[in-house]
Parts: sequence; structure tokens; C-alpha cells
Amino acid sequence: MKTVVCVVVLFACVAAAQTTINVPADQPTIQAGIDAAQNGDTVMVAPGTYFENINFHGKSITVTSDNNPDETIIDGGQLDPVVTFASGEGRGAILKQFTLTHGLAGAGNLSGQLSGGGITICCGSSPIIAANKIVDNTACSSGGGIFTTGSAPLIRGNVMARNSQQGCAGGGGAGIASDSGTGLQIFGNAIVNNLASGNGGGIMINGTGVTLVQNNLVRGNVLLGVAPTRGGGIYSSGTYSLIMLQNVIGDNLADQGGGVYMNIGTGITQLLVNNTMANNDATEQGSALYIAGRTNNGTLVNNLLVGRPTETAVFCDPTITNVSPQFRTNDGFSYGGGLGYDGNCANVAGINGNISSDPLISGVENDDFRLRPGSPAMDTGTNAAPRLPPTDFQGKVRIYDGTGDGTRIVDMGAYEFEPPN
Repeated sequence: MKTVVCVVVLFACVAAAQTTINVPADQPTIQAGIDAAQNGDTVMVAPGTYFENINFHGKSITVTSDNNPDETIIDGGQLDPVVTFASGEGRGAILKQFTLTHGLAGAGNLSGQLSGGGITICCGSSPIIAANKIVDNTACSSGGGIFTTGSAPLIRGNVMARNSQQGCAGGGGAGIASDSGTGLQIFGNAIVNNLASGNGGGIMINGTGVTLVQNNLVRGNVLLGVAPTRGGGIYSSGTYSLIMLQNVIGDNLADQGGGVYMNIGTGITQLLVNNTMANNDATEQGSALYIAGRTNNGTLVNNLLVGRPTETAVFCDPTITNVSPQFRTNDGFSYGGGLGYDGNCANVAGINGNISSDPLISGVENDDFRLRPGSPAMDTGTNAAPRLPPTDFQGKVRIYDGTGDGTRIVDMGAYEFEPPN
């Protein structure tokens, strides 16, 4: 029950406590719980499978399971997106600790929505999506897992797996797709084994404002569309101020940019710091990274960019400009005789601390991209990298004296080397 205090002098009643609405004890369905809730309330969902398609309807409420996401499942039944935010919800709208599955954004669904099979977010909404498993959802156009347009959600600590985008031309982003808006944050997610027929097997960021992509694992995502497909792991185009910090991007597949494809527009800035891209497959160019457009507006610092055998690791497309991106203290390397850098960045090795050397990572075959003792990427980054995180991808202290020479210098890539105890 909600405790209410009436203030006689002001002739007003003020809610003094928040309510927890239990599903199914208090309300039979999650949507009924949402409909009964007021701002600040919590809808607490007991373990079980709920065949629903829910909508927050603009409310600042928390909808959460009372256990872990494996035991509390919202099944969209291939009828519509599983969850919708379309009424300007803010950070007070929180969805956490569910498995969201069997959502459909495509022909024949109830709403006619073509994007965002698992979650669709629009119309100036900025909810928090945290600690969910978003799996086996489908979108025709964009965002098999999550689609956001004109909005700025915080997407944190989720697993997005086995989602697909297929059926509509020009789409993509089987895990996450974003179209317009500013302030999107994608932090600490595992975006794995998704399939798209457009661009961006894991993430597609298209025409969006300031976007932060940090500490994500983007692995095993595949593009199988009309060539050339672009950005097996991540695709960005027209993005203003894309900031990619300390992501691990491996085992993704595309024609151009097996790991990441960036198309940088006029007046746009894109910053990549301490990312590891390795073992991605590009059938044409850019096993780790393909940079197109106004390449001179890109800045890359402390990144580990490793190509598959015989493939070029980093390709900078000279079609628009012959000016290279700004490379500082990166390692671009490919095994089996492939080039570390090519295109208008072919000559960056040996300049500004950039190298093209075998980084001695632990095991490409088993996706262990940590540095081994003696790696040339150890203690050879720059501590002056913009927005350098204080901890590495595993949460360890970011700047560690790995060589034991008494000087603490950051390593290249997402992992900071620490010798075994």
C-alpha cells in the first residue's frame, strides 16, 4: 500500500512512499502491473514465463525480476516487439533482469513496427536497459535486439545474442541499431552471434549524435547480405562524435570492415581509444577496421588492430580524401604476410609511436586477446590518450608497469598486462 501524508495547510496530499507491485501476486500480468503503477513505483516480477508485449506508457518506474534473467522470461510470441518505450520516458524508466525473446518487428506484427524486435525505443525516450538477456528476436529493418531512434537510452550490462535483421533492404544492426538522437550510451554489453543482412552485424549507428560505445564484447556477428556488407562487428555512418573506448571486437564477418566499418562525414569527429580488434574476417578489405569518408576526422590512440592471416588489418579508403586519420601509438598487424595498414594510412607505422608488429596475444584461436610477456604492445601506448578509462576491460588497474622498469605506461588494446603471481 502507498503511504499518503495530507498537508492541511496546503490542501494537498503528497505520496511519501513508493509502492512495489508484485506480479502475479498483486497484478496478473506485467502490463497490468505497469498500468497500475505510478511514477517511482517498482513492478517486481516473480520467476516464470510471461507471454506479453509490454509498453511503459511514459512512466518513470522500475520493471524488474526478483531473481535472475534466466528464470524470468518475457516471450513476445512473434507478435510484436517485446518491450516498447515510445512516450518520452526518461532515466527513471528502468528495465532490468529479464530474458526478452521471440519479439518481432516486421510484416504481420500487431503494431506495424519494422525495427526493434526485442526492444523499440523512440520519440525522445531515454530509459535504462540493464542486465537483461535479449535473445532470438527478429527485425525486418533494423535492430533485431534493440532499436532506438531520436532517443538516448543507457544500454548497460546486457547480453544480446542470436538476434537477426532480415527482410528489409537498407537495414542492419542485428544486436543494436540506432538512428538519430544524441546521448546514446552502450556500455559493458556482450553482443554476440547475431546475424544481419544489412550493415553492422553487432551494432549499427546511423545518423546519430554523440554516442559512447565502451567496454563491450562484440564477437561472432555475421553479415550475409548483398555485397559489399560493412561492419561485421560495428558499423557507423554520419555519426557525430562517436567515442569507442576499450571494446573487444573479434570473430565478426563482413566484406568491408570485419571488425569495424566507419564512414566519417564532413565536420564529424570519431575517437577510438584502447580497443582490441582481432580475428575478424573481411572478404574485401579491413579485417580489423575499414575507415571511409572524411578519414582525416578520425583519431585512433592505443588500439590493437590485428588482421586475420593474409588480410589487411586496417584500410583507410582514399576515395574522398587522401589525408590519413590521426594515428598515435597503435599496433596494426596481420599474420601470414597481410598488411598492417593500407590505403591512405599505409605509411603510419614508425610515426607517432605506431607500430606493425606481432602483438603476442595469448590465443587468437580461443579468443584470448590478452598480451603475453614480451609483447611490443606492452608499455608502449600513451598515458595522454583522451578519455582513457581508469581500469581495463577486465576491471584491473589501467596503467601498470608491465615491463618492471619502474615507469608506468599504458598498454595498447583493451587489456592491461599483469604478470601472473
